[in-house]
Amino acid sequence: MKSRVTYDEEVELAYLYTLPTSIKYKIESTIELEVNEYLELDIDEDSRIVGIEFFGPLTSKLSKIAGSKRNFHSA
Repeated sequence: MKSRVTYDEEVELAYLYTLPTSIKYKIESTIELEVNEYLELDIDEDSRIVGIEFFGPLTSKLSKIAGSKRNFHSA
């Protein structure tokens, strides 16, 4: 199974996809969590959590398990 974690080392951001690749979605909003400044949730038009963005110290651990490198500011 292909990893559903990507990592952008330039901006030190990791992304965990929560839905299978077979499900189509469109991100409608991003929620910044007040309880954890290093996490943001991407929400789709059906109010599902599509992915989790990781910032700061969490990214170094996730970079080791990332399945691919991705440049997020070009996406």
